[in-house]
Amino acid sequence: MEFATNRPHLRNDDSYPNAPGGVFFVTPHLLNHNQRRHVATYLQLLLEDLGELEQSPGPPRDHPGHHLVLSALRDTAAAVRRIGEALNVPVERPRDFRRRVGAVANVWATRTYEIETRALAAYGRVDPELGHILAPLVAELRHRLHALAEAAERPREE
Repeated sequence: MEFATNRPHLRNDDSYPNAPGGVFFVTPHLLNHNQRRHVATYLQLLLEDLGELEQSPGPPRDHPGHHLVLSALRDTAAAVRRIGEALNVPVERPRDFRRRVGAVANVWATRTYEIETRALAAYGRVDPELGHILAPLVAELRHRLHALAEAAERPREE
């Protein structure tokens, strides 16, 4: 087994400014325009979802786990903001409808792999017939989600 002591010592790269709290600021040239937009959209979507969860009805505030969940939601949102800050991408600005639809469609297209038989095997034995039924349905769903994302990302017709 290999341990960290077996590996060559790597020096910390101090070429990036370090803000209080350990957030490294990345120079803007590390992400191109499309990468910045892509990362910003996903971070904004996640931050929006976390905010909705924080505001959603749940157990009463005096419920034993309520404070723990709210604290975890806020800590997660802070981590999202730190990524945005480190990459110099906006996470707080509102997105337009089309960008939100495109982001949601892409996120769910990626998540469809979780309902394929390979992933379901992690939860127990998978019936051999399930793949024949599920695979084409999941493929169709993924295709539709990609088409939705593409339609949302298409330039507006004037």
